[in-house]
Amino acid sequence: MKAISVLQPWATSLLGAKDIENRTWPLPEQYLGVPLALHASKRRVGSEFTAFLDTAMNGGYNAMEAMLMTGTKFPHAYGAIIGVIVFSINVTASDSPWFAGPYGWVKLDVKALPEPISCKGALSLWGVPADIEAEIRRQVGGMD
Repeated sequence: MKAISVLQPWATSLLGAKDIENRTWPLPEQYLGVPLALHASKRRVGSEFTAFLDTAMNGGYNAMEAMLMTGTKFPHAYGAIIGVIVFSINVTASDSPWFAGPYGWVKLDVKALPEPISCKGALSLWGVPADIEAEIRRQVGGMD
């Protein structure tokens, strides 16, 4: 199983209202429609939360709704797998308030893990260790 690391609060928001993941590169075709582990990066960047609120509020949400829209019990997980996500297509333009480009990976489906799994992440797509993949599968059940 492959994984993608995403900075907080963007990672947790993908479990909720955020419908698109922004990248500088398109998701390779072989991973479209395929479950990927969603990893909340260990790196903490304070400006990310401000940008998150700005995007959410530009999308018509007030600040409280924006903070609550993550919809999980662990919005502050860092350095952990927090869910499994499937992307449907790559786009270079979108009406979504979450789109910033240059590429957007459109979310098709997502499942939050009942409990985050501590795990070291990496840049780009990376392989999940076998023991962690087994725990992901145990927590979410069938994914294929």
